[in-house]
Amino acid sequence: MALGTLDHFGFTSAISPLEAAERERFTVVAALFVTTLFANMKCLQLANVDTVICIRMTCPLLVSLLDYLFLGRELPTRTSTLALVATCVSFASFLLVEQNSSWITIFWLSFWYCAMVFETVFVKFVVSDSSLSTAAQSFYQNLLAIPVLTVIWFSTEIPTSVFEQISLSTSEFSLVLSTCILGLGMSYLSFAVRERVSATSFSMLGNTCKLITILTNYVLWEKHATGVGTISVLFCLASSTFYRQAPLRHPINHKAQSWFPAPCTIKATEEVNMRIIAAGLLGILALGLHFTSYFRSSVNWNLEEQTGVSGVSGKLFTGAQVRQYFPSHDDRPSKKNRSTSSPFFSDHMSCENWAVCTTIFVESDAVRDVCKILPSYCLLVVADKKGPLEYFIDGNCTFAYLSVEQQEDMLTDSDFITETPWNHFGRKNLGYLFAIANGAKMIWDFDDDNQIISSKFFLDQAGEHQLVTVEPITSMLNPYPLLGAKKFSWPRGFPLDGIKNEASQPSVDDLRVSVVDFERVGVLQSLANNDPDVDAIYRLQRDLPFSFKGWSSPASVFVLPGASFAPWNAQATLFRMRDALWVSYLPISIHGRVSDIWRSYIAQRLLRNVCIHIAFAVEPLVVQHRNQHSYLADFDAEQDLYYKSGKLIELLGEWTAKSSFPQEQIVELFRILYERDYVGIKDVRMIELWISELNRAGYIFPKSCSVR
Repeated sequence: MALGTLDHFGFTSAISPLEAAERERFTVVAALFVTTLFANMKCLQLANVDTVICIRMTCPLLVSLLDYLFLGRELPTRTSTLALVATCVSFASFLLVEQNSSWITIFWLSFWYCAMVFETVFVKFVVSDSSLSTAAQSFYQNLLAIPVLTVIWFSTEIPTSVFEQISLSTSEFSLVLSTCILGLGMSYLSFAVRERVSATSFSMLGNTCKLITILTNYVLWEKHATGVGTISVLFCLASSTFYRQAPLRHPINHKAQSWFPAPCTIKATEEVNMRIIAAGLLGILALGLHFTSYFRSSVNWNLEEQTGVSGVSGKLFTGAQVRQYFPSHDDRPSKKNRSTSSPFFSDHMSCENWAVCTTIFVESDAVRDVCKILPSYCLLVVADKKGPLEYFIDGNCTFAYLSVEQQEDMLTDSDFITETPWNHFGRKNLGYLFAIANGAKMIWDFDDDNQIISSKFFLDQAGEHQLVTVEPITSMLNPYPLLGAKKFSWPRGFPLDGIKNEASQPSVDDLRVSVVDFERVGVLQSLANNDPDVDAIYRLQRDLPFSFKGWSSPASVFVLPGASFAPWNAQATLFRMRDALWVSYLPISIHGRVSDIWRSYIAQRLLRNVCIHIAFAVEPLVVQHRNQHSYLADFDAEQDLYYKSGKLIELLGEWTAKSSFPQEQIVELFRILYERDYVGIKDVRMIELWISELNRAGYIFPKSCSVR
């Protein structure tokens, strides 16, 4: 049919029919073409472009050996050999700094590499021994690839209505059509070049074309290698320019190479049925598709999943593992963090009780009141680059402003400070470390728009407090209705699919006296009157302000049941025990509107392992006069809370630590959270640096208890 169409338009002079031998050869060529193309696309989905390019750089070394064994070429000259070895050395240095790959990524990279090497050598043999024109070779490769691509199309679960979902403008259609034309041109040129140069030279030529690819990758996408990795790739490219094509041997001495198990020419493959080779290649490809079906939620071939467009419904976050963590050189604390002296030690500030906040605004009444109401406290305000250069609070407390200049002076002493991003809520972590290093047993973690209205729990730690709790019915608990919210509401970070679940909203009638000793309450969350901590969905559709009326019971503390989770924030939270301060770390790879909520869930699970409890003050300790916010911007920032919080609670509820040491448990948990896309790789490194800084500050971690 294809030849008949070409004959109709007068192209049969350039493309002659395939003979039986050529048909079998080009069946294998087409199978190799599709296999290599498909595997390459999988690699680009799973790894960054730089990784794929750098691995490709090592191919000529192996191809040059196959050139010698099968295609009658001499071995490379000394200069060419050094060029090939240099590319491999560069690749080794790349792997040293870029080795965070899952087993599925390694599988596809290895499969693609082997297929590409075989394809380079085999197609060179076919081109050299074929009587077909270059146009015919390109035509038959693409024609015979169509049935294979059709099989792949149906095996990757692409919806039958995919074409109905595609709507292209004229300019977009023209762009797609131009890429098809360019693809045909590349196919033709590749056969033309293969006919004129050796397989190794063709492979090296492909490598030198990647410089523009690297530059384009940096301009268009964020998924690329580190600086060291990129330098390694560029060195690979530079090395390839020194390669020179090896000449043909005249004649080829087969007897001198009798150690090779087969005749030293690729024509030996004629003794093997080409259809068996093609079937084997497609079988391997199908096997790879089968074993990676588990990862289709993260490696998307489905147009609906790629675009987020569906004619029926949206998609849900599954919480499944989408990548695997492998320790790398960058994840180990550097030598400059091995000093026994913490950069956070201060000669003029030492308190047991601390108040810590970070701000980009000028002095507020909420910050001033800390010094007025809590004179025995040390107050620390952590600056950020968007904030004022100077910040002064008058009062009876001990006050310090950790300015941008002071933080920059500390950069050489701490990787943790160096890696903490500017203009991020996570700079509050520096304040926690400063307080811990200078004797903190208790930290009031607050925002500069949450004003203290009661000092009950700040100054009277040894007082008598009646504690109540409820039976744990569900894994999630909404404390707002129980604590007297005057309107139906839920805290920021509470799973949206649970806000109407009555089982997650206990009433006063469900209360019972708690057996927990108040001394074992490590975190006390205060609710906020006037403008409580609710999410953007609530703010966009419901009226504010509202407050909490509490209850008539004399109980002043509500202890969260051990098996339940409730979100709490970094706006008005009292860390009451030094043994609880190690979980105060705020993740930095996610938005600040998500960071403190993720911390709360993580902390609840980790503190359970050391028998420390979470509680809510029955009566609000603060009133919030919220700084200016855009509700729509908040909505955008809180996406992870809406989609992932329910699955995070499920994960934490099922998780069992492998280690009995808390400092190892938190690292283990963050690695799991990274693998399941709750945090980024940055937090895996940062949590290890956090532990390192705690050790330098002389922090003693609590011991694990028997409670899961």
